[in-house]
Parts: sequence; structure tokens; C-alpha cells
Amino acid sequence: MMFEMSLNGCDFGALENRNRAVIIAMSTDLAESGAFDMGDIKPLRVKEPKLSDVLEQVAEDDTCWKIHTYLEDKQALDVAAGKGFLRQLYTQNGDAESINTVTRGYSKIRSTDPHIRHPNPDMARYTRLMTPAEHNAVKALPKGWIESCEVADSVAHEILGQSVIYPKFQAVGAAIGHNLKTLAERLRPAADLTPSANDEFTTEALAV
Repeated sequence: MMFEMSLNGCDFGALENRNRAVIIAMSTDLAESGAFDMGDIKPLRVKEPKLSDVLEQVAEDDTCWKIHTYLEDKQALDVAAGKGFLRQLYTQNGDAESINTVTRGYSKIRSTDPHIRHPNPDMARYTRLMTPAEHNAVKALPKGWIESCEVADSVAHEILGQSVIYPKFQAVGAAIGHNLKTLAERLRPAADLTPSANDEFTTEALAV
């Protein structure tokens, strides 16, 4: 039997507003015995109120801030052509409550990938990509996890972009475990605490 659902990252404690399909396969006998209930998948983490809560305070003169003229030009052309492709710009110190999907190709600097806008209004055309640590944070993976991989930033973004919303699948695993434990306790025969003749004999023998 298959249980299928689509769960959103923001609902399960992450800032990334990304839907992911969840498919749980279970033997028919086990499923029909009540071993799993999708309603038991509950959030285990509360997400940060704002994106700025996990963004690093990057210096205003850092070389990561760049003007991406080709992205500006592409957006102008897309708008003129009536296309819905727009740049996804977020303020470093703003109050955005979530961020759009950050994919495996994030380091390629594409037109619809999330960028952080420079905090200085006089440098509004300057933007930057999130750091791997920030990417790690918006997916709510354990702090410091991506740094422990010791890979280049482009590879780090690829790893993270192909990963899952960490607390969401923790919640799925917790629900499966809870349901299986509950079923096991329900099906376990009651212990017979009445001593048998053999028990008495064993006890006496040990006493001797």
C-alpha cells in the first residue's frame, strides 16, 4: 500500500518554501492494521520568523556583491515578452518570512534564483548569492553540517540543492516510528505473571 502526500518546508520548520513529494510504501497487512496514519505527521520544529534571522552580515565592500547586468537585461526582455520570469530578490535585513526554492544549480547564478540585495540603497543593483551556510540554514539542516563536508561552494550548493527539508523528513520518520511502536504495543500479548510449576521448581533449585 502506498501513502502519498506533498509537504511544504515552511510548514515543517524551514524557511525554504518548497513542496516535496513524500511516498511511504507499506505492506498491505501492516497498513490495514493501522500501522500508519498520515495525520500523525506533525511539525517537530518552529521555523525562524524571518529570513534575515539566518543570513550572515556580509560586509558592504565584500567582493561577493556584484551587478549582474545580464540578469537585469534578461528580466527586462522577459517582462517585455509577457513572460513570468522575474528575479527573486531578498533584503539582507528585511522581514521576508520565507525564500523560494534553492536548487542544485544555484551557483550558476540564474535569473530566477534567490539573490540577496545589498543593504545600502545606493548600491541597490548589487546582489549576492547566499553562502553555503545560509543555504544550509534555510533548509534547516543541522548547523555546521555543510561546512563539515569540506567541499567547494559550488559543490556545497549542489549537495544542498539536491537534499531535502531536514525537519520535514524527521517528522515523517517520527510518525512512522510512533505508529509502529503503538501497533506493536497493541498487538503484544499480555504477560502471564502466574508462576508455572516449572518456575517454582527452578526457583527452589536455585535456592538450594
